[in-house]
Amino acid sequence: MQVPPSDILKPFIRHYLFLDINGAEAEQWLRFFPDGSSSLVLTFGARLYRPAGTETSMLPEAFLYGARSTYEEVLVRDVVRIVAIVFRPDGLYRLLGIPALQLKDRILLPDTALGTRIQQLYDRLYTSGIATWSDILNHFWSTYAMPNRSDGIVTAALCYIHNNAGIISSGQLTRLLGYSERQVERKFLFETGNTPSAYAGILRIHRFLKYLEQHPNESLTRLAYNARYADQSHLIKAFRKVTGLTPTGYLNADHKLARNFIGSVAGNSGA
Repeated sequence: MQVPPSDILKPFIRHYLFLDINGAEAEQWLRFFPDGSSSLVLTFGARLYRPAGTETSMLPEAFLYGARSTYEEVLVRDVVRIVAIVFRPDGLYRLLGIPALQLKDRILLPDTALGTRIQQLYDRLYTSGIATWSDILNHFWSTYAMPNRSDGIVTAALCYIHNNAGIISSGQLTRLLGYSERQVERKFLFETGNTPSAYAGILRIHRFLKYLEQHPNESLTRLAYNARYADQSHLIKAFRKVTGLTPTGYLNADHKLARNFIGSVAGNSGA
């Protein structure tokens, strides 16, 4: 279940994600791929595991999950309830002052940023019904809402990239923002964990995914054109790099928990 945050938190948080996954009868691989965001993930009832060579390592019950460069898989071995706070690309920095670049492709404990409050939040969610979770989370995060932490340059760049569907050039951003290309890229990377061009590429993939879900019987050539790719081969190459799947493989996935989060995928498959 995907739930929007309160209005005051919308500049910082994309949504909350509440999931119940049963890996008790058969292990489940969950694959999630980049959406340009960092997340705080809380797990209840069981833990998640991630590949570590030929073995798996158990993840902590609460962790900060940085913006990804490519897809990643985790393993569910029991019944687990997942709560994910999905930040906007610059939301983690604006709320907590944590540079997304510091978290890029990493998983970290949230204690340094949130101290004992993370355990208090965890305990409150654990003892409350799911119907109250969004209210609990809204109250918790509203105490961190500081719209002036950022100077607004990255937020303006993000708006421009979205408004232009990911079709941008560095020259356009420098003219819009009044900063050099190097300054814009450095600030954008620091606050979001991605360069403007990398984020624009992720946005285009998600734009294509939206078209694909809305028009599953449409030809890939037309969908690629609508998503502003040069041709079908460019689309498939970019799509596989981010998701590890072909568009057809994505459509045929057993079940989609979110647009960038699918279940029952065989470990390390590239279907």
